[in-house]
Amino acid sequence: MTRLGRKPTGTKLLKKFTASPHAQSRMRAILETVSGQKTIPDACAELGIGEAMFHRIRDHALAAGLDALEPKPIGRPRTATTTQSSVVAALQQENQDLKVELRAAAVRAEIAGSMPHLLTRKGRSEKKRRTTRRTKGP
Repeated sequence: MTRLGRKPTGTKLLKKFTASPHAQSRMRAILETVSGQKTIPDACAELGIGEAMFHRIRDHALAAGLDALEPKPIGRPRTATTTQSSVVAALQQENQDLKVELRAAAVRAEIAGSMPHLLTRKGRSEKKRRTTRRTKGP
């Protein structure tokens, strides 16, 4: 029987990825046990971990691989404005408005302190009116 295609490279594929030697040795052990090249007790002895830890690591690696292979929507994700971002924008605008009002109140208070004569009205309430009583005459 002749084989078509390239010869399988197996764990040699790990060399082209950037990872720590620790992570590469763990992934190599996982791939060798999954492909049947190595038994789990042998892999555990090589890594210096127990079988329970090896199963945890293998399950985590396989779950991450499967998650990465899930179909994703085509194209860029939509950048819809969320309700949270619109609330934040509204609160920022309200904050800016309140700062302007606060500054205006501070300016009014400063003017009132330095020029109190501007606060009084020169209307009827301040002027004294002379009232003459008219008496009914003879």
